[in-house]
Amino acid sequence: MGSTSSNKEFAPSVQDINPPALLEVIDDTGSNPPFSDQDLISIVALIEAGESCRYTHIEVVFVSKEKILELNHKYRGHDYVTDILTFPFRDDKDGLEGTLYCCPAQIESQAIQYECRFVKELLRVVIHGLLHLAGYEDDTPQGFSRMKELEDKYLQLYWTN
Repeated sequence: MGSTSSNKEFAPSVQDINPPALLEVIDDTGSNPPFSDQDLISIVALIEAGESCRYTHIEVVFVSKEKILELNHKYRGHDYVTDILTFPFRDDKDGLEGTLYCCPAQIESQAIQYECRFVKELLRVVIHGLLHLAGYEDDTPQGFSRMKELEDKYLQLYWTN
């Protein structure tokens, strides 16, 4: 079988997608996220294919600035609002599981700052959380750069599919 473009990354088609055993979106803010479960499943599939991992249970929880501040202080010791906090609850041979707490108000502020659409910034943040579940860390300059590179890669793959 020949390839028409040797530089094209593998991107699974909709027929190739094997969704996580459980994918939950919980909106505690009433913000009505501007993407569907299928959008999330597609992003999960891209990362699974690219990182050779398997997600089995993912919760994406949308919370207020007050709640993300509380969680950031309690679990990270930081006293500021953040866009996402990732909490893994299983990482073994059966798959990756975790909860991504996202703050739509903070993500909207970042979208304005970075001059991009809200949905693009929101998906970038979700990708960031999924990469944390896959084992990536951003607490060093090298780790931060690598995660940013992967965020850009998976966003590009998502938008071109």
